[in-house]
Amino acid sequence: MKKLLLTLVLASLTVNANTFQDLEISNQLLAAGEYGQKSAWSVGELKEIENLISKFSDDSLKQIWSGNLILYALTANGFGNQPSRGHCLIAKNNIPKLKDDDLIALWKMNYSLYGCN
Repeated sequence: MKKLLLTLVLASLTVNANTFQDLEISNQLLAAGEYGQKSAWSVGELKEIENLISKFSDDSLKQIWSGNLILYALTANGFGNQPSRGHCLIAKNNIPKLKDDDLIALWKMNYSLYGCN
């Protein structure tokens, strides 16, 4: 009985630690994006975002933020302006990380529309 209780306590602490870590990463990402106000991204900034996303323990958060990263990469120079080669590469590398086939198809189309090849 003591082993079961100890196992449950340790499992609970691990879950809470992962949740808090994911919350901290989310806060860092929101701050980096100036809470939705940032409109221009350098390749270096996007690589930092990509690194933070890889640290999530929750796959759903990875998916959401990977989609955001693709959007940031393709619109880094403003909507309607062609992204640089470095920005295109970041988008290209992150599109396959998505698990939803419809989203992948949509981002591939947007990738082409923004002039990335």
